Amino acid sequence: MSIGFLIWQTNTTKLNDVNTEMALLTLQKNQTTEEISDMEAAIQESKDSFDTICSNQTMMMSECYNASLQNAQNYVSTASSTLSDARKALQNAKNSGADQQTIEDAQKAVEIAEAQYEQAKTESQQVQTSAYNQYQNNLQQINAIKQQVNRDQTTQQQVELKQLKKEETRLELRLNTLETLAKSLEAEQQSAQDSATKWAESTAPKYT
Repeated sequence: MSIGFLIWQTNTTKLNDVNTEMALLTLQKNQTTEEISDMEAAIQESKDSFDTICSNQTMMMSECYNASLQNAQNYVSTASSTLSDARKALQNAKNSGADQQTIEDAQKAVEIAEAQYEQAKTESQQVQTSAYNQYQNNLQQINAIKQQVNRDQTTQQQVELKQLKKEETRLELRLNTLETLAKSLEAEQQSAQDSATKWAESTAPKYT
């Protein structure tokens, strides 16, 4: 038996072992890559979902704030309209030559309407200021919660993601090493096979 044949036989066993390990590592790497993809998608989905919740909550707060402003403005507008009507009634009473009591009553109505109008402006400003402050406070709270949740999710999930990517890199490096080894063994096999063939040819009986 030639040395070339022995080398070929040994390398065949080694190559089979290498190919078996490469197949297993490829399965592991593919699974790890899939897990990485799933986790990245889950992280993004979780972020998008929470962002949507925050966005909807912010929109609701904005609508409430705008409604408060509109109500306050309507309150002032109504008081202004009442005052305008009272002044017109007073002017009409004077122009029509109404008696003194009617004019005094109309004047009194104007004074009351003026007081109510000033009160409405003051209360409206207070409502608007309060609504604005409340809106800003709520907005700050939502942003703070959003940042905290994103930070917590990122910290926990990124650690797991980092470990998976580290494992993926390890598997890739091992596969690259095995591929290089397999090519080397295949080259040695070919060389050993050639050597064994030449030995067999040289030792074969020659007939003339």
